[in-house]
Amino acid sequence: MTPTPGLSSSGSPGSLEPAAFAASGPVAVAWQRTQDIGLSLVAALPALGVALVVYGLFWLGGALLRAAVVRRAGQPEHVARIFGRLARWAVLTLGLLVAVTVTFPSLTAQSLLSTLGIGGVAIGFAFRDIFTNLLSGLILLVTQPFRIGDQIVAGSAKGTVEDIQMRATVIRTADNRRILIPNAELFTGRVQVNTAYPLARAGFSFLVPHASGPQRASGVTLRTLQCLDMIEQVPPPSVIATELNGDGVTLSVRYWVQPPARRELALTTSAVILAVHRALEQEDIALGGSLAVELQPPAASPADPAGGPEPRSSQP
Repeated sequence: MTPTPGLSSSGSPGSLEPAAFAASGPVAVAWQRTQDIGLSLVAALPALGVALVVYGLFWLGGALLRAAVVRRAGQPEHVARIFGRLARWAVLTLGLLVAVTVTFPSLTAQSLLSTLGIGGVAIGFAFRDIFTNLLSGLILLVTQPFRIGDQIVAGSAKGTVEDIQMRATVIRTADNRRILIPNAELFTGRVQVNTAYPLARAGFSFLVPHASGPQRASGVTLRTLQCLDMIEQVPPPSVIATELNGDGVTLSVRYWVQPPARRELALTTSAVILAVHRALEQEDIALGGSLAVELQPPAASPADPAGGPEPRSSQP
């Protein structure tokens, strides 16, 4: 009697023969799949070689485009480098998509774009804050409301701009601390640029008792200011009376300095105060009350010259 396939030699429904088990077991399945993958890779080698050549051409084109953008961007060097890098990334991304379609002909441009679109929406929601800061950084680099080296005040942070990156702006405070401000906050919030203009106004106020002669003190102070080389004479300095009470008259001294950095403002104001004090002492004019110094005063008053200094150009 011929044994039934799949049964033992005794004819009972026992286990499979060892040879049959080896031929249909998981080892054989794994081996068959490995062979299929190897054959498919071998078949895809010519297309893969073409894809590498295509991607290499896009890589070379991206490098050339980056160099062209850096040369002709018409922007400061650090801004031009960022724009050149973005252009190169765009070309490399396009080259990668073309290389993938060459390697796998079953993938079409439409299917890739639809996949990237769905994935882009998901990534956009996941990294919304990062993309917001990136876009804000690009707008700040293009519009240039402030530059590297400017002194700004943004919220509670104030200092000198050291770098404008894609995600954040780096400033250094007067006490040598480093602060990173997200670009989205600078783009949507209020930013005060203290060095946007070539000149800055500074000043101080002091009280002259009635017995000391406020009018004479005003004349002495104005003549002293007109003889100081450390302050600008155009617009001219001014000394005006801003308050009258029983103790005397408050005189406000205002002048313009260049450069407008806060450190230079403080040093110049110190020198001007000492010069005015020395001149008043020589005229035996006594002072009263306390001294009020304003390094960054509010907007110009009607007593200031019309127009004021011209703003800095937004182009380099």
